[in-house]
Amino acid sequence: MFAISINHKTAPLEIRKLFSFTENEKLRLLKALIDTETVQGCVLLSTCNRTELYFAGNKTAVKKCEIILAQSKDLELDSIKKYLNIYTEHSAISHLLKVVCGMDSMILGEDEILGQVKDAFLFAMENKTTCFEINTIFKQAITEAKKVKTETEISKTPVSIGTLTANCIFNFPKEHKNVLIIGITGKTGTICAKNILSKPNITLTGTSRSHNAAEIVSIASREAKIIPYSQRYEAANEADIIISATSSPHYTITANELRESLIHSKERLFIDLAVPPDIDSAVGEMENCRLINIDHFKELSSANNMAKIEEADKIKALLEEKCGEIEKELYFHEFLKVLPSISKAVDAMGFEKAVYTLRKNCGKDEFEAFAEVAKTLLKGEE
Repeated sequence: MFAISINHKTAPLEIRKLFSFTENEKLRLLKALIDTETVQGCVLLSTCNRTELYFAGNKTAVKKCEIILAQSKDLELDSIKKYLNIYTEHSAISHLLKVVCGMDSMILGEDEILGQVKDAFLFAMENKTTCFEINTIFKQAITEAKKVKTETEISKTPVSIGTLTANCIFNFPKEHKNVLIIGITGKTGTICAKNILSKPNITLTGTSRSHNAAEIVSIASREAKIIPYSQRYEAANEADIIISATSSPHYTITANELRESLIHSKERLFIDLAVPPDIDSAVGEMENCRLINIDHFKELSSANNMAKIEEADKIKALLEEKCGEIEKELYFHEFLKVLPSISKAVDAMGFEKAVYTLRKNCGKDEFEAFAEVAKTLLKGEE
C-alpha cells in the first residue's frame, strides 16, 4: 500500500481547502484511479486538516495517483508537489495507524478522526474501490484504534481550555449547575459554551453587548439563553459558576458591585479566561467565592499534554508491533498462493533434504527462525 498525504503539518489552510471533496467528487476520483491498470484498490480520506489517498498497486501507481489527484482539482502537479507527503509499504501502514488513532492529529489523541477514517473506508467499500490489501489494512487499523481508545488514556486527557473548563464545571459539587458566560458570543466564549453543553445537567446563560442578539441561541444542538451584558450581576446572583471570557480592557465583575448584587448565599465558582483578567481578584476573597484564572488551566493543560506525550510514546510502540502483524498477514496471503507448490516440492525431495537446502540458502538468522518454528511444530505433535 501507498499513501499520498496533504495535511496540516506541511500544507497551509488555503491549500487544504483546495482539496476538499464532495461525495460525488470523491467517487469520481476513486473510480478514475481504479480504471487505471496500476491501482488495485483505493480509499480517499478528506477532512478539514488532511486529504489522504491510500492505494494498493505497483510502484508506477504513485506517479499516476499524483497526477490524477492534481487533475481532480484542475491543478498542475508541479504547483502542489511540495505539499505532498508520500508513504510507501511499511511507512504507509504505519502512517494510517497513527492517523486513525489520533497520533497524527492537531489535537493529540482526538477521537473524531476514527469515525472519519471508518466512513472513508466504508464509502470506498460500498463503491467497490477496495481490494484485499486495502481491506485487511483498514479493518485492522480501525480495530486497533478502537482498542487504543478504550484501553489507553490518550483521548481521556483533555488539553484544550474549553474542555478543561467544562470538566471543571462538571466536577462542581452540585447536581444541576447554572452557568453564566460573560461574553458567550466571542471566540473563547463560544468554544467554552460548546464544551459545557456537551455535559449533562447544565443550564447555560450568556451575555452579549449586541442589542440585536437573539434571546436564545443553539449551541452544540442545545440552547443557551442570551441576556444583555448590563444584566450580568443579576444573572451572577442566580448562577453557580460564572465565567468571564471577553476581550474587554475593563473588569466585567468587581468585588464591590458583586457584593451589592448577591442575594442568594451559596458556593460560587468564578472562572476568568481573559487576558488581561476580567474579574477583580478581590472576588476570590469573598465568602463562598472561589476564583481561578487562565493560568490554572494553562498549567493543567501543560501537565495533561506531557501525560498525553508519554502515553503517545507507548501507543506508537504498540502501533509499530501492529504494523508488523498486518505486514505478516499480507505476506502470508501471498505465500498461500505458492504453498501447494512448495508442499509438492518438499514431498518430492523429502523433508530432511529440504532442511539442508534451506540451511545452504538461508542466512543465520533466517535459518534459526525456521528451526524454532520446526521445533514448535514438533511440540504440537506431542
